[in-house]
Amino acid sequence: MARKVSMDDIARKVGLSKNTVSLVLRGMPGISADTRLLISRTAQEMGYHYKQSGIDRQPASRNLCIIVPTIAHDRQGFFAHIQLGIEQEAKKHHFNTIFHSYEENAETFQLPLCVREGLVSGIISVGRVSEKTVSVIGRCGIPFVVTDHYLENVREDCVLTDNIQSARFATEYLIGKGHRDIGFVGDIGATVSFRDRYFGFLNAMAKHGLPVKEQHCITHAGLDGMIRQDQAIAVSELEKMHELPTAFFCANDAGAIALYRAFFQMGVSIPGTVSVMGFDDTDISGLVVPELTTMRVHKELMGRKAFLRLMAKIHDRKTVPERLLLAAELVERQSVRDLT
Repeated sequence: MARKVSMDDIARKVGLSKNTVSLVLRGMPGISADTRLLISRTAQEMGYHYKQSGIDRQPASRNLCIIVPTIAHDRQGFFAHIQLGIEQEAKKHHFNTIFHSYEENAETFQLPLCVREGLVSGIISVGRVSEKTVSVIGRCGIPFVVTDHYLENVREDCVLTDNIQSARFATEYLIGKGHRDIGFVGDIGATVSFRDRYFGFLNAMAKHGLPVKEQHCITHAGLDGMIRQDQAIAVSELEKMHELPTAFFCANDAGAIALYRAFFQMGVSIPGTVSVMGFDDTDISGLVVPELTTMRVHKELMGRKAFLRLMAKIHDRKTVPERLLLAAELVERQSVRDLT
């Protein structure tokens, strides 16, 4: 009587791991079309018949991959808190996390090795992600969730801050403190989050019938980037305003702290002469002098929500894509002067 063909036999024949063979025969995602075809044909030729069991309704593995562009590492620990939230929730559900950093501006996005070898059941991206990267991930068929970003032309699940409404609230806080001449600082071309925060700022100013003065808004470049390049460049940009507004709303804390440094060199007092408000509530915002008033982004919660959404997609591939918005929370400190 002929010996029954096993997965080990097929793996040896095609020169791949038993785990990869198992994933293909179980119909799991994450394997390239060529590899899938090779294994399927070899199994058929060898007379192998796979019997499904109840375990096949479970995730392909207890691993997930977190992908983060290298540029995100400059954000003062912001994305590290999102990653922590993902890892904490994953641990509760007995999942392991595999971290993958990639160059966002590379010509092509290469799937992480753990994905190519079928070792993960899902992917969560943290921070800005391009359409071409999402397209590559989409072709591998693995459940995918985006955090702190969204794509206007791609239907993907995402979890992020309600940036428009939260920025509107922040601007109205300044208005409530008696400020009528308010400037904006943030490179609105850098991320959709910064752009949406600018829209929220504009909405609040329009609601209260207040003019937005173009000379008081730095939207073409990040002030924090100017500071890193040369502090004199940032100072020069501010000196072009001739007369400063009474307050600045910044698209993130890094931009607000860049204002601190420039104003210190210019001899401008915060909040005596100019009030400054940030967004994100990064670790450094409570350490500067004066402590920065800002909007707290619930970063770890964002990570936890992203993991739970990924689990829902793993267990129901037909679920409709969702965009979950989390409200930011006002953190009052000492950088805003009350003019009322």
